[in-house]
Amino acid sequence: MEPFTWMSTQAKQKAQRPSELFKDGIGMRRPVQGTVARGFLPYAFTGNPDAAGRSLLNPLPMTKDVIERGKAGFLTYCSPCHGNFGAGDSRLRGQFPNPPTLHSDKVRNWPDGNIYHVITEGQNVMPSYSSQISRDDRWAIVNYMRVMQRAHNAKESDLK
Repeated sequence: MEPFTWMSTQAKQKAQRPSELFKDGIGMRRPVQGTVARGFLPYAFTGNPDAAGRSLLNPLPMTKDVIERGKAGFLTYCSPCHGNFGAGDSRLRGQFPNPPTLHSDKVRNWPDGNIYHVITEGQNVMPSYSSQISRDDRWAIVNYMRVMQRAHNAKESDLK
């Protein structure tokens, strides 16, 4: 009896190999426009930060683990421009347009969804981080930012 090898020896197109099947000679194809990968939900608020602010709620609890995760993400992705404490006084200050402080009334009063939207889509010279930072890690960064803002704007009642 012949061994069962026909699946490994069949004619097929390998993604990283040249192709005689397609005119451009490239085997790797782009997905059909509008295709959504299984288990992936496209971002519904592209170009609409106000709707993101109204509609998106942070799904992560304010726990020590989540805050630590957010801190790691903030120090990796956000601190090069916004500084380690979010004051806009980073080590890159002056090399690019200076980023805003994350402690301004504007940012403190934003809903979490607006901050998540800026991390996801970028703003002004800030790029989108949607491909580098997972959804949950973006929400964890929002939680960490809230902790920093609270610490920076502490009240007498917080000291008790």
